[in-house]
This record gives sequence, C-alpha cells and structure tokens, in this order.
Amino acid sequence: YNPYETFSAGARLSFIAVLFIVVSTPILLRLICKPPPAEKTISDLFPPTLIQRLWQAIKWYLVNGFAVSVVVCVGLSLLTLYYFNIINPIAIIANIILSFLITALMFSGFITLPFLWIIPDVPVAVLTGLTWYIYRIIELFSNIPYGSFYLPDIPGWFVALFYSLFFGGILITRIQQTRINLFKCVTAVLGVLVVVTGIWVVVTLISGRSPLY
Repeated sequence: YNPYETFSAGARLSFIAVLFIVVSTPILLRLICKPPPAEKTISDLFPPTLIQRLWQAIKWYLVNGFAVSVVVCVGLSLLTLYYFNIINPIAIIANIILSFLITALMFSGFITLPFLWIIPDVPVAVLTGLTWYIYRIIELFSNIPYGSFYLPDIPGWFVALFYSLFFGGILITRIQQTRINLFKCVTAVLGVLVVVTGIWVVVTLISGRSPLY
C-alpha cells in the first residue's frame, strides 16, 4: 500500500472522472432529453410491446453513453492536457462503443466462469475474442486523422482554478436549489477534509514514511 498514489495522475484522473459523471451527467441528460408530456395519450393506456421496450433500452443506452462520454472527455480534457499534452475529441465516440464491449466482456466473464472447469476452451475463446475486438477498435480510433491534438503545456494553477470554479459553481447552485444553509455546508466539507487528511497522515506514518515530503 502506498498512500502517495493518491496524488498520482491515474488517481486524479479517476477521481475527477467519477466526480464529473455524478455531478454533470444528470444536468446534460436534462438538456438533451425532453420531459414526458403532462397529458397521457391513448397509447399510454396500453403496455409497451417487446419491440418498443427493446427500442427504449437501446435509446437509453445510446443517450446515457453519449452523455457520460461527453462529460468524461470534457471533464478530463484539462488534466489530460496538463499531464500528457494531448486532447482526444474522438474519444467521445470511441467511449460509447467501447463501453458496450467492456460491459459485454465483464458479463461474459461472470457467465462463463462456471465453465472454466468443464470446457475451459469456450470461456477463453469468448473473452479473448472480445478483448481482441476492444484492442482493434482502440487502434482504429487512434489512427483516425485529427482525432487527437498535441498542445503546449498549461500551468497547474489554471487547471486548479478551472475545477475549483466549476465544482464551486455546481455546489452553490445545488445549495440555492435545496435551500441548505451555506455555513453548515462549508463546515461539513471542511470537516470531511480534516478527517480525510488525518486518516491519510496516520496511514502514511504507520507505513514508515513522512507525509511532509
């Protein structure tokens, strides 16, 4: 266990990605999805057919996949630029396809797990095939012209300022919408930060390393 991995590029990218998905995806979905009509029609009185339910599931997957992909790509763009000097707009499309294949790979692993002791060649073939397709799609999108752009360095303070203003604005908006007391909210956030920092310092000291350098 290495507590210093908390400040690595991978940990920061993962944390920011999850935070953007949780905070920004509902906002984007409200913008791109029209609300259902207030008045019911005659078709609402009948249960949906199998084809209609299948189409709703496909549409739900495409819309949510697009929203999550856009949110993650936009949310991580500055951090990706800061660490790797690259921006990948093509990833918005690639993530929608890859998320479906990765989900299929995970479910295939769970479904074929009992067959490993009976016919191990079948699960291995299924998982190897899906993995091969994932790598081929990644390679295909990485070779698309103008799918990625290399840009010069940006200062760290600009990245920190952007994320502070973005999440600060979201937090203030949520507080105003829910009418939560601002002082209590700030106190709770500071309390959580103190507790997390204390845990990190204790774990670091137990591991025999100094938290100061």
